[in-house]
Amino acid sequence: MRKQPISLDESMEQPGFYSPKHVSKPWGHEVIFGHYKAGSGAEGYLGKLLHVQKGHSLSLQYHGSKTETLMLLYGKVRVTLGKDEDSLERRVLDVHTVLHVARGYLHRLEALENSCIVEVSTPYPNDTVRLEDLYGRTSSVPKKPPKRAKK
Repeated sequence: MRKQPISLDESMEQPGFYSPKHVSKPWGHEVIFGHYKAGSGAEGYLGKLLHVQKGHSLSLQYHGSKTETLMLLYGKVRVTLGKDEDSLERRVLDVHTVLHVARGYLHRLEALENSCIVEVSTPYPNDTVRLEDLYGRTSSVPKKPPKRAKK
């Protein structure tokens, strides 16, 4: 049976088999394994595996629309999380610990060992505002002061 490639431009509407999408990143790579844009006001989802190399980190960032839930499959990761820059907390995640990042929350992942993280989120792949980035990347949306996330 033929596998269809996963696309961020199109939703996985048809039942069947798909080829995951591999995306190189300066910190490692991500494998997109699911993308569904639901209709009628439902959110849908985006599923990824983030492979982060030891000593590398993702941007200190937030999302204006996207909400994500992450789980560390293996490795060791330090998470920075907070409503704003004054409330940032750092914590090392244990394997199989789940982290929920609400829309508007600042967050960053730093790999203390080679690590793999499962990410399931709402389907807004181009909704990243980078406040700090070790690799000189810019935001996919214009920078605005982060909104205070709701409690």
